[in-house]
Amino acid sequence: MKSALTDQHHLMGFYMVYDRVQPGFCNYWFRGDWLDELNFEIPKTVAEWEEIFTAFRDNKTGGVGPMDVSSTGLPGENNIASAYGIVSKSPYMIQRDGAVACTIIEDSYRDFLSLMSRWYDENLINRDFLSTSQWAQMGAGPDEARMAANQSGAFPGLYSQSGTYWADVNIAEEGLYAVMVPHATLEKGVANKVGIQRSEPARVATSGALIFADSDYVEEAIKMYDYIYSEDGILLSNWGIEGETFAYDENGDPYYLDLIANNPRTFPHHPGPGYP
Repeated sequence: MKSALTDQHHLMGFYMVYDRVQPGFCNYWFRGDWLDELNFEIPKTVAEWEEIFTAFRDNKTGGVGPMDVSSTGLPGENNIASAYGIVSKSPYMIQRDGAVACTIIEDSYRDFLSLMSRWYDENLINRDFLSTSQWAQMGAGPDEARMAANQSGAFPGLYSQSGTYWADVNIAEEGLYAVMVPHATLEKGVANKVGIQRSEPARVATSGALIFADSDYVEEAIKMYDYIYSEDGILLSNWGIEGETFAYDENGDPYYLDLIANNPRTFPHHPGPGYP
């Protein structure tokens, strides 16, 4: 609860509550149709990522850097940093051999930054990363304009999205399909000791919804958010209406019905994690 309070101990909004440990939910996707056309397999190493980015730049994106990165200019989920045994975002700490290591001050972090700097210079990453969409800057999704222009060949995305998702919702050209790739390693067959950093403890999130003070419906809005925190509200927010959008399987777990899972009508684009 402390993480959701201001320094004056005020609760400023209605925050998401993680009632269990949150695993990672984003990773990098590559244009699988481009990999096939250029006769590449799923990349495993940093060198293979670079070889593919070079081919994408020279053959597919018109010379534009094919890799989407976050607003830091770095991949958002340690996809490259993990090959160097470090984490690339705050708090930069990992446990190594029973001790806490601050990876941002290590030589391996400098090696990682040198690689990203060279990729920037060689136009292998998107140089306009500060001008992309909100979710691309967060490292939680592709930049839709770049994807529509066939400039994005590697981008972050949710595990829950299918390989044809971006074409299905008319963001990208028909025939596009993407494949999720593992974190890059420096050597083939050598497993990284660092992975996705987004595993979070059960806690109250630090962002949420607010109600304008001059709204005519403050009480109604509070009642709505109060309902969303209930078991019924959680079920409705995530799965919809039983018998219409979801049903329960033999184990008592919900699953989507055809209205959601196989709807021929295109739904609006999912803007990113944490939104319905």
